[in-house]
Amino acid sequence: MSLLNDETFLQERSRPKADVLQRFEFAVLSCVKVLSDDAFPAEIARRLSQSLDRPVSIAQVFKALERLEDKELVTSHDEPPRPVIGGRRRRVFTLLESGTQALAKTTAAFRTPL
Repeated sequence: MSLLNDETFLQERSRPKADVLQRFEFAVLSCVKVLSDDAFPAEIARRLSQSLDRPVSIAQVFKALERLEDKELVTSHDEPPRPVIGGRRRRVFTLLESGTQALAKTTAAFRTPL
């Protein structure tokens, strides 16, 4: 038995996208912008762990990236494995124009005094 009926699910999915990002989503999106062609979850998690001075898991980053992709702020594609021993396929994320605008709006909102 499902906790949500189909109508409730459809209402949740049709909500308007937020203009201002949450702080962690903002940090992830900023990393995608800085890393550009190397914006894959493991590298983003490494960078965030260093800059936030706390452990950040790949799962946390991946969930945030999925939310950002649902909001149409980033897009992703799979890269083939690199020609090294144990090379794995990578999912690389790219910032869209709407993501750049969301970064600007969120930056402005964070700077605005309460």
